[in-house]
Amino acid sequence: MKQSRDLTSGSLFWNLVIMSIPIMFSNFIQVVYNLADTFFLGQMTQGATEGVAVTGIAYPIVFLMSSLGQGLAVATTALVARYRGLGENGKIRLVLGQTFLLNLFFLSFLLLIALFGVKPILGLLHTPEAILVSAVEYISLILFGAVMMFIFFIFQSFAVASGDSISPMLINLISVLLNLALDPVLIFGLAGFPVLGVKGAGIATLVSRIGTVVMAAYCMFRYYREFIPGLSDMKPDFSRIRVILSVAIPASMAQTTTSLGFVAMQGLVNSFGTAIISANAIGNRFVNFIMMPPMGISSAMAGIIGQNLGAGKPERAIRTFHIALLMVVTIMTCGAMVLYHRGDKLTAIFVNDPQVIGFANEMLKINSIAVWFFGFLFVLWGVFNGSGHTRPVMIADLLRLWLIRLPMAYLLAGYFCNQGWPVWIEEILQHSASLLADRPYTAIWWPMIFSNLLAALMAAIIYRRKTWLNAKLDMN
Repeated sequence: MKQSRDLTSGSLFWNLVIMSIPIMFSNFIQVVYNLADTFFLGQMTQGATEGVAVTGIAYPIVFLMSSLGQGLAVATTALVARYRGLGENGKIRLVLGQTFLLNLFFLSFLLLIALFGVKPILGLLHTPEAILVSAVEYISLILFGAVMMFIFFIFQSFAVASGDSISPMLINLISVLLNLALDPVLIFGLAGFPVLGVKGAGIATLVSRIGTVVMAAYCMFRYYREFIPGLSDMKPDFSRIRVILSVAIPASMAQTTTSLGFVAMQGLVNSFGTAIISANAIGNRFVNFIMMPPMGISSAMAGIIGQNLGAGKPERAIRTFHIALLMVVTIMTCGAMVLYHRGDKLTAIFVNDPQVIGFANEMLKINSIAVWFFGFLFVLWGVFNGSGHTRPVMIADLLRLWLIRLPMAYLLAGYFCNQGWPVWIEEILQHSASLLADRPYTAIWWPMIFSNLLAALMAAIIYRRKTWLNAKLDMN
């Protein structure tokens, strides 16, 4: 299973291909987790639309709760890759030990949310009463599974930074196969099990997530024993924790602002009813699928750029960006065409409700433009995350979601109208809302194009300044 490689030499194109393909497949597997729940719940004879809606509501909430773990994962990749390039294994053990210590703190926070915070959050999001109980059960179980994923994120980041993207892929593959086997059994009550519906989907995902942690632990002890931190490496060292957090906090903030943005957007989505919730949920699954190649290439870039900067080869890091950008532009052009021309056919795989299919088709046509700019943004994020220069990622996320997409969406949907504004402001707001008066729900999707474009332009300007080449990551 161990497939670590030196990323400071050899063909950059093939390093990107060899590293990114397993990561893409791992990302595909992660999407399958949600697609499996969506697919099987959509086949229920009763409550299919409601079941699919629950998975749509769960996504932004779980994404939000997982953001802290993702930030630590980014820091682990940047630091481990840097010290792999330098050949300093002792510092890698120290990074893993201190990261694991921080992880325990965040795991405790996530468990508290899973136990006591889900229902109040759903209430704030105006979740329809018809699906509230099912949503609470499902999301609580998924959050317990996310606790397991926190631990797996650290292993996955270590492996990718070491040039091994095969091991995480194989672990994810086994886990998703287990989930696919358990989903129909627990949802429909096969093989003597009771019919659990939405709750069964959550249990299946939780059991599968536990399996990933067991397999990751086996892999570390079997193939990477020399990197397992000792007790001295896990003793709190605040100067070194500060270095980790200097990378992790901006990355976590980027994830958190994105997650909070999606949660706020989900509140707008929920206001349009169950059919729009279901269409948005299914459409997001396909968008996530199309985004897997740039996500995989971005993650591969982080390991390659980190190792080469650590080895004192900045020219290879720059060339990595150019090659990755060409790859992503080609892939996203093809993916965007599929979304635009085949959105209705894709949606019909999961539901047979004509209204939901029509709404999802509209969403995918609009998103076929938005994802192209998002792919470009992911390439830039790979540069910044790999160098440990994570602040631009945080700034870009703040810009695209909170300063552009959310205000624009609520403005076009007419939510600011009739609030006692001065006459001239009210006229502007009424005119803005009238632009989509015949299809107000599309206000959810049109702002994605403009927000992704402007964020990508801003990130490109920061890249051109080349400050990312000089990021300081010292664990001495």
